Amino acid sequence: WTGVNYGAQDVACLLLGSSALPQISEGRKLEELLNVYWQDFREAVSSRRLEGRAESAEYTFEEFCRHVKLACLDYTRVVFGYQLKGRNADWVRARAALLNSCTHNRSVPILLGLVRFVDALLSELEST
Repeated sequence: WTGVNYGAQDVACLLLGSSALPQISEGRKLEELLNVYWQDFREAVSSRRLEGRAESAEYTFEEFCRHVKLACLDYTRVVFGYQLKGRNADWVRARAALLNSCTHNRSVPILLGLVRFVDALLSELEST
């Protein structure tokens, strides 16, 4: 699920695979969480620049947020097209006690929250 980038894919995987979606489904709360990562990321890049190990191009918070949102769509493409293909609510309920599984694969309310989150995200990104 990860690759060489600024961590947007990693952040999307972490947020959607292990978070309680009601906590991040509001845009403001999501951006607050992203800002925490962003601050640490900026400090790390600044440190690397001082050491001459990073490019000087600026990567804005707005760009990062957009990349995370696109990565969320990519992540859910895998969830809906692979992890949940041919599954039903009984399968999700049966996995409730499994700790080595994504929260959306263990809880019907969280899975429905993921669907709502993606729906809102698609609406937002379609308008940009």
